[in-house]
Amino acid sequence: MRSKLIVFTTLALIFLIDRVSKFFITEKIHFTHGVIADEGIVSLSRVYNTGAAFGILQDKPLFLGIFSLIVLIALIIYVFKNHRNLTGLQSLGIGLILGGTAGNLYDRLVFGYVIDFIKLNFINFPVFNAADLFINIGVILIFTSLFLLRRTI
Repeated sequence: MRSKLIVFTTLALIFLIDRVSKFFITEKIHFTHGVIADEGIVSLSRVYNTGAAFGILQDKPLFLGIFSLIVLIALIIYVFKNHRNLTGLQSLGIGLILGGTAGNLYDRLVFGYVIDFIKLNFINFPVFNAADLFINIGVILIFTSLFLLRRTI
């Protein structure tokens, strides 16, 4: 029961953070040519992404929406079937992935694109959003937990 609570609380919290951040980026912050203060390590740059990570599968919102929905359903089924065997780190990781996936799926379903806004100025890297960040952190947590479990066996 504890694992399910961690997963679904994290999912809800990450979805909320993602929606609020995208609301402020689209409704409350004024951009000049899509960019705010293009200085320092990180800047804000509003981009409407019709593809997936790193600009792949551009203009395929139906495919990406269906794929995201399948990922959500598969992970939720996995959690219900395996919640007794999940570590806290795995539960948190899955919750981060679910919350981020749900945030980007919402964008695809409602707008037909994903709202990206975080730009790393120190490398040539695609603009991304909070949901993308949380998905990646979730994957890292799951791999870390698997590595730690393997070391104890």
